[in-house]
Amino acid sequence: MHYQSHSPHKFQVSPRWCLIISRHTNERHLTLPYSAVERSRHLRYAGHLAPVCVMAKRKPLPSRQSKTETHTDLQTRAEQGDPLAQANLGAAYVDGRGVHQDDGRAVLWLERSANQGIAAAQYALGAMYQNGRGVPRDDTKAAEWFRRAADQGIAGAQFALGWMYRKGHGLPQDDSLAASYYLQAARQKHDRAAYALGNMYVDGQGVVRDHTEAAGWFRRAADKGIAEAQFALAELYIEGLGVAQDDAEAMSYYRQAAQQGHGHAAYALGTMYMHGRAVEQNDSEAAVWFHQAAKKGIAEAQCDLGAMYQTGQGLPQNDKEAVAWYGLAAEQNYPWAQRNLGWMYEHGLGVPRNISQALFWFHRAAEQGDALAQARLGGMFWDGYGVPENAVLAHMWFTLAAARSEGTWLATVVEARDFIEQHLSFDQFSEAQRRSLEWEASHARNQ
Repeated sequence: MHYQSHSPHKFQVSPRWCLIISRHTNERHLTLPYSAVERSRHLRYAGHLAPVCVMAKRKPLPSRQSKTETHTDLQTRAEQGDPLAQANLGAAYVDGRGVHQDDGRAVLWLERSANQGIAAAQYALGAMYQNGRGVPRDDTKAAEWFRRAADQGIAGAQFALGWMYRKGHGLPQDDSLAASYYLQAARQKHDRAAYALGNMYVDGQGVVRDHTEAAGWFRRAADKGIAEAQFALAELYIEGLGVAQDDAEAMSYYRQAAQQGHGHAAYALGTMYMHGRAVEQNDSEAAVWFHQAAKKGIAEAQCDLGAMYQTGQGLPQNDKEAVAWYGLAAEQNYPWAQRNLGWMYEHGLGVPRNISQALFWFHRAAEQGDALAQARLGGMFWDGYGVPENAVLAHMWFTLAAARSEGTWLATVVEARDFIEQHLSFDQFSEAQRRSLEWEASHARNQ
């Protein structure tokens, strides 16, 4: 699993940063079980996020181009075979610097320079192939040029190769080689390579799992301002993995990442304020950070913000706002929000009462294993509320809910299930059991 943010886009190197010769990525939910607010905390690793698709700026290489040299002079030297002039001319066409931007001409001059062994041109040419700029997109050719540049010590190219091995883009998937290239780049102070290497130590992929090593690499990147690494390091401090458990340190790194717009960090910071961890409990401050995370599309934050609006906790009570935020999270298939949205439709809170919509959202949540939604469906089938009475389905949903419940809520669900069972025939009971077992089996296969 990877500590990082929500962005599953393909990693691509920006040619702009490749070649600069002449100029210097228990549950922490606040949800509504029909009558009260649930609050529990689950610190998750954001493993669904891919490496951030931006190359850090590299230290500029020496250039033979004078500050006063004209484009004509540069063109002349490039045509005479000067490899650095060719690289500079290619870079100018990439950016449209002093010339009309032209990817085709950029590739022409970068390739001439790259074939003469200029590492930065090789790196930039790899980026052009990876992005399909001036040439058809070709990951295999991109990897070839990145490798040439990496062999000459270009950290960005080493990082790019590491990512391509990690994902199997243009190269056979190989975590060991990915870790090797990340390490080479990280040792040259490539911040995102340090972050990527930390993730590999967390997962034990390509290297032996080692949270202490992970923390060290995350810290290098975090202290250079990489928001994803700041968030990752905060998560290690929260869990006490590879570092001594320290809520205050976790909060510091969450804040640094959140202030850079990292959605999951903003959400985590909000939960720290909500629960008074390493800081005085403050619902209003929690709402501020939940709102920042919610605007970044973090479903958990959208759901929690909806709950705060519904209950008036830290925010003015507003059912319409609650419905709006629940709806955004529910559309992302977040089960707690789906269940809460069903509750709002059932009771006409912030929306016109609509039992069909309530059933729709309860069912969406129940299919994802939400025990409260399953129990509510069980009650609706037993009562014939919005659906035809069906004792078999009622028993099935209560059985499923009981398997996912605990404490006093488990006792309530079991009591309801057992009451229904007393009114079933043997055949009905057998059918309810069969359906619940089939549901469990089908959902286990889909996990």
